[in-house]
Amino acid sequence: GASALITVGDLTLEETRRQVVERTMERFGAIDLLLNNAGVGLYARSWSAPMDDVRQLMELNFFALLGMIQLVAPHMRNRRSGTIVNVSSIGGKIPLPWATIYSASKYAVTALTEGLRMELRGDGVKTMLACPGYVTTGFQQHVLAGKAPDAVLHARRQAITAAECARAI
Repeated sequence: GASALITVGDLTLEETRRQVVERTMERFGAIDLLLNNAGVGLYARSWSAPMDDVRQLMELNFFALLGMIQLVAPHMRNRRSGTIVNVSSIGGKIPLPWATIYSASKYAVTALTEGLRMELRGDGVKTMLACPGYVTTGFQQHVLAGKAPDAVLHARRQAITAAECARAI
């Protein structure tokens, strides 16, 4: 809507993350909700995946998410209010053998969220972990490398839309 605040940038860069938080605080005076949903995939076997791709995936799927939490959590703790929602994946609960590195990054998000819940328990800050299955997005077209197996592509008939996923969260 017209009141939306959009900050364009690369979330793997600390400067971008800081700008997002600073602009939000300037505009709204507080952060009630952090929804970490950025991510990228990689269709490559773990034993042969290019390490540069693995590092790039982990940088966005895990480290950028953690970086946002580290910037926002102090504000929420000071107010004793707020919710941090981290979007993982079904691959963060059950390894996807066609995307093992992606699953590992989402397992890291799952573990972080569960631990964060315990860390923030007494501070008035809630955490939530979302582990959607197949959601119709441009995910397959934007992976770092590789191609989804045919069986994965055929699972689209069981997919939900991004809007349905957002409403469920």
